[in-house]
Amino acid sequence: MEDHTPQNLSIGTWQLSRVYAVAGLPPFFVGYAYETAARAKALMGDANGAKGLVAKGQALAEQVDAEEDRKALLDDLRSIS
Repeated sequence: MEDHTPQNLSIGTWQLSRVYAVAGLPPFFVGYAYETAARAKALMGDANGAKGLVAKGQALAEQVDAEEDRKALLDDLRSIS
């Protein structure tokens, strides 16, 4: 499909993460919204912005009860450079 481009996929993913965050979902999902935003900041060269968003994601990860989910979120946040 012509409209199935990396840019459109990125926009669609952002829109979904925005809906999840606004819907008041559990910390795991909101933490991943921060992970996505931090990764985008890092890719744009904004290390300070990424660092702040990683910190917010880490704070939310501490509220995740399921150990496996908490670990996955923290691992993904740590992988952002």
